[in-house]
Parts: sequence; C-alpha cells; structure tokens
Amino acid sequence: STRSEVRVAPDDGGWGGGWLLDYAPGAAEEDKVFTLPAKVSLARTDDNGALVFRAGGGLEGGSATFTICHDTAKASGRTLTVSFLGKVSSAIKGDCP
Repeated sequence: STRSEVRVAPDDGGWGGGWLLDYAPGAAEEDKVFTLPAKVSLARTDDNGALVFRAGGGLEGGSATFTICHDTAKASGRTLTVSFLGKVSSAIKGDCP
C-alpha cells in the first residue's frame, strides 16, 4: 500500500491505446505507461474515465468493467470487473470480433 491515491487512466486516445499508472506526488513509486500488444483490444464498458484507488481504501465510483479481446478466433475474450475493494474477477466473453 502506498497510503496515497493511485490513478489508473486511459492513455492518449482511450483505453485501447493502453493506460497510465499515476502515483500521487511524492510517492516512492514512479508513474508507468502500459501499452497493449498487437491485435489486443481493451475497452471500459461502464465508463471511459480513470480508476482512482483512494488512499483510505476503495475504488472511487464503486467498480469498473472492462472487455479485452484478441483479433484471432483462437483466443477467448474476457470481461474483467474490478470491485470497490480492488478485487478483479474474470469471465469468458463470447462475442469478441
């Protein structure tokens, strides 16, 4: 725990372009950008904004849902849900392109 707010925000152009892990000023950790591999798509389905993990615990806004798909028929897509407490659950998504 960093005991400070941590933001996970879509990179330029939305979640499909990757995301930025943004720590509060003065945190020991450094901000980091994550990019998606080729042929992988990511979308936030309940909103398009950032996830904010509060310093005192909990996810601002309550929860978040994402879909992740691969452009090949060999890979199943997933629906990822992040709970208020940060627990991630995964379910198979059957309608990926």
